[in-house]
Amino acid sequence: MYGLATGRSSIHERPTKSARMSQLKSTINDDLEAREFLASLESGIQTIVSFLTKFDAHTRFQINRMEERLSYLERRLTFLESSTVDISTQPDLQSNDMLNG
Repeated sequence: MYGLATGRSSIHERPTKSARMSQLKSTINDDLEAREFLASLESGIQTIVSFLTKFDAHTRFQINRMEERLSYLERRLTFLESSTVDISTQPDLQSNDMLNG
């Protein structure tokens, strides 16, 4: 594999020490770049998750606040409707009293 029996070199010659070192440096460089990319990606994901968590909490708070306001307005509307019904029936009674009186 490292050469033919005739002594001629072949494609499968053993790489020189400098070629192996160059290949090793290239592999280490590629690994470092991949690790840096993954670290950057992880940081970006953490930022997004943090934002979404804060956004979820804020949105839930605002929705709860709006539900409380809506409940208050519904109770107030119910009260005003019942007051309006009472007032609308009173003039009939007053006009009957005036006619009889």
